[in-house]
Amino acid sequence: MPSVHMGFTDKTFEKFDDLVSIGLTDKKIRQQSYIVINQVGGKHKIDIAKRVREFVTIKSSVAKKQIGFVKAKQGKTATGKIIVSKSKRPPISAFTHTVKAPRKGGVSYKINKKGGRKTISDAFAVKGWRIDKDASGKDDIFVRYPNKGKNYKLRRLWGPSLWGVFVKNN
Repeated sequence: MPSVHMGFTDKTFEKFDDLVSIGLTDKKIRQQSYIVINQVGGKHKIDIAKRVREFVTIKSSVAKKQIGFVKAKQGKTATGKIIVSKSKRPPISAFTHTVKAPRKGGVSYKINKKGGRKTISDAFAVKGWRIDKDASGKDDIFVRYPNKGKNYKLRRLWGPSLWGVFVKNN
């Protein structure tokens, strides 16, 4: 799992001694260090989302939601973690897509900025159906496929994981 580490040198600890000598308490110095770690982690999260958006046509808000950040807290360690899940995938509706007229059928979508559009003729959109909070579009896109007997099952369409896009292009 990718992570961001901040290291301290001996000179950094000398600066902490200087802060104590001007009257700052240990608690205040610790608090300021947590604030700095959280700000740096938040900026790295935004940078990763921007880097992913260079390669895929995902909306900014969805990219930011897919990337987690666990903030540094008071305690024994001052660590902030940026989490990009390998298995968590945004729905196709979060990418650039066009739903065709019902009689023509299908959904046209574009995931890769360099590649062309692809069409799934069996797909359809359901307006206003929210399965999860990560979906950004107004519709979710499904494909109907046969089940045993006369029934059909619905399968929701997903895009690539942001972790895969980030690792592949770095």
